[in-house]
Amino acid sequence: MTKTFFEKLKILIRIIIILLLIGITGISSLSIFNTPAIKPLELSSEEFSAESSWRHLEVIAMEAHPVGSAENLKVRDYIMREIAELGLEAVTQYSYTNLPWGENDVELGNVFTRIKGYDNSKAVLVVSHYDSVSTGPGAGDDGVAVAAMLESLKLIQGKRFKNDLIFLFTDGEEAGLLGAKEFVKRNPLDEIGLVLNFEARGTSGPSIMFETSNDNGFLIRHFARAVDAPLATSVSYEIYRRMPNDTDFSIFNQEGIPGLNFAFIGDGMYYHTIFDNIENVDMGSLQHHGEYIVSLLNRFGNMDLDNIREEDRVYFTVPGKIIVHYPVKIVIPLLILLTAFLLILLIRAINKNIITSKSLAIHFSWLTLFIPLSIFLNYIIWQIAKFILEIPAYEYYFHEFNFTKYLYYSSELFSAFVVAEFLLLYLLYILLRKRFELNHLTIASIIWFYIFALITGFFLPGASYLFTWPLAFVLVALIIVYYRDYQDKKIALTISALLSFLTLVVLILPILVLFNEALGYMIIPLLGLLSPLIFIIIPHLDYAYWSQRKEYYMDKEIDLAPISSREV
Repeated sequence: MTKTFFEKLKILIRIIIILLLIGITGISSLSIFNTPAIKPLELSSEEFSAESSWRHLEVIAMEAHPVGSAENLKVRDYIMREIAELGLEAVTQYSYTNLPWGENDVELGNVFTRIKGYDNSKAVLVVSHYDSVSTGPGAGDDGVAVAAMLESLKLIQGKRFKNDLIFLFTDGEEAGLLGAKEFVKRNPLDEIGLVLNFEARGTSGPSIMFETSNDNGFLIRHFARAVDAPLATSVSYEIYRRMPNDTDFSIFNQEGIPGLNFAFIGDGMYYHTIFDNIENVDMGSLQHHGEYIVSLLNRFGNMDLDNIREEDRVYFTVPGKIIVHYPVKIVIPLLILLTAFLLILLIRAINKNIITSKSLAIHFSWLTLFIPLSIFLNYIIWQIAKFILEIPAYEYYFHEFNFTKYLYYSSELFSAFVVAEFLLLYLLYILLRKRFELNHLTIASIIWFYIFALITGFFLPGASYLFTWPLAFVLVALIIVYYRDYQDKKIALTISALLSFLTLVVLILPILVLFNEALGYMIIPLLGLLSPLIFIIIPHLDYAYWSQRKEYYMDKEIDLAPISSREV
């Protein structure tokens, strides 16, 4: 009895260790979203300080200030005064425009200032818009960026730079990018070598470099080196350039000017509402915007910007705030290499009677079936959760705010769904475990990794890393296991699967969080697409797997004799 107890305890400890590793890896992967430490007011003369720049935001976001309004004019005057107090010339370009909602001859006023460089190659243009929507004071969108630019001007205006630096505060962005369009019409663009645009789609969170111009290799390499807390992924680059959304950056990008686009997107439910106010702004977001501006100007302001186009790169941030990046041109060769590895694995597994093609096809079919089933169940659970949570009592706390919108962007609810998805698949596995065998299930899951890697590699190369690297790790590990005849050792198979799954967690969990912040609840049902990949680790969390001496096989004709006794 004592022996049985310790055997059970040993199995339980193994499962707990696996779960702890997954949990720790998940938490670590989300550390990339930590905003930089807020620099105190005392350091404001040496480093960018969110505390110092907060005074700008208090004025800018006092009330709603849409284009053409008296409040908008107050903000414009404030920007001009702050620039003048630094001893710089504030240039205002006025024009008149018609607004999309029918108002005619509305005054539009872009404000910009230029710091001359000692040997200008091409100028660096820093952009944000100072107008807000009529429904909110625009503290996040785009008051934080305006405040960060004004504070950055104070820090750099006394320094010497090789290139000219232009700070542009556009008007009428919310009405259709009117200010950026007007600037492009009235100013020579051949003198601009790089544009850095700063935006927001919420009121909190880290500043994400979410969009670049084409041929971004040079920009990515130097962005990774220039800033202390870089946050970027080529997944957002692939997705955003296929979406109809626009910012001022879009206008300059259309003109062929290289550049980087930044935004924070936390608390997206406040976007374009009365709750986009200074009370809901994260000072860490302001700090991050400002550090980007100062660091990037210190780098690009002293570089030759005449020819900065290089082939696109795949890039992503990993824990430790390190950006991994490599040329897109190696994506396809890497897929060819992984195809060879997969074939080696399949040939070895079939020749050693580890798997049969018939059982592999059946396991693959089961995993395929789980995709629509999981999507459907996630949708049903979402509807139930929304019905339960969206009760009148909550309306008291949000007043005019739509609580459904809050649910759509709730990080707590999304986290619950991620855990629920995992538990749901675990439950399905437990119910059907007698139909599964570990090696067949593992390789079927690997084939799905391969399918996702192929799809992204050919159609979304910037997103290919999400599946390529977990696939690479598990293929190499399993080839070693099968060639060393360790396939009858459960711990060897578990380590191989865990290595792949932890890599998947590090790479894809931050993307899921970003998608939830950007798209809201729409991402929840789509968690089901990942179900075949999750099955690579789920069997290793089953008590029966560790306690059984023989595996369950779907094909009863498979020889259950020990692997070591088989001859090929």
